[in-house]
Amino acid sequence: MCQILFGLRLDCDKWNRWCRCVVECQQTTLPHHLLTWRHPQQQHQQVEMMGGGEWTVPRDLLVKCLVQLNLVQCIQDTLFFPSHTNIENDRENPSLAQTGSRHTPQEDHQKPIMYNNFTTQQIFTLIDCLLEMHGFAKHFNSNHNQRHLLQRAGIRGSLRPNLLQQETCALACALRILFRMLADPSRQHQKTQVEERLLCECRSALQYYSTLPYSHRQAWTNILILILTNFLNMSSKQFSNHARYLYSHFYDVSCFNPQHPGLRSLLRHFFYRREREREGD
Repeated sequence: MCQILFGLRLDCDKWNRWCRCVVECQQTTLPHHLLTWRHPQQQHQQVEMMGGGEWTVPRDLLVKCLVQLNLVQCIQDTLFFPSHTNIENDRENPSLAQTGSRHTPQEDHQKPIMYNNFTTQQIFTLIDCLLEMHGFAKHFNSNHNQRHLLQRAGIRGSLRPNLLQQETCALACALRILFRMLADPSRQHQKTQVEERLLCECRSALQYYSTLPYSHRQAWTNILILILTNFLNMSSKQFSNHARYLYSHFYDVSCFNPQHPGLRSLLRHFFYRREREREGD
């Protein structure tokens, strides 16, 4: 409770400084060198493997990757402190869908969390920060040649390096915030902007999912569960207005025959509700 009281004492200028600090930390620790790293000898056309057949990668690259992941957690913990219902809901969502239960977003707004002390512009700044981390991680994960080079360098032992956690956690956090803003009565004056950003990110996520190999798609299961559950939690009018923009993309997802029982259940409920409400129009 003392942390809540301390947060309430911070004015807009203090939170602006905090946001700028987060953005600066994110930009200075984004591991750009991961995309361009080459063995020093290779750069001079003198490729020779060093002791034990492994190359060495600067340790600061690994540290920066961890810092990026910690920043995502920092943003989420700060905005939603002291409530962890967003994480608990992620775990409960599949079972709720299977029983037909529905979480009411208004219940969350009755709980005092730090999110309420941020302006909409400050939150958008943090979302931009999260999406930049997500975009970088996605770009790296699709660069198979560079990942193979780093694998030879032993950056993760014998495993091929990836930034799957950064890719999925940063996007999941951004989506949670946008869904929260959409259901927030105090931010209705910017509802259109929130809706546009949310639908854009959801559409991009579903399109990207359809291009992924099987092993990579598995890491995105929680993203799809998060999106589907929040759509199913919407009112009938809001669901009808938004679901039609993503219907074809969810259909593409279903074509991959997801093995996760919770995801299959959510997809079934989504299609059933969409058809039921179309018939009622």
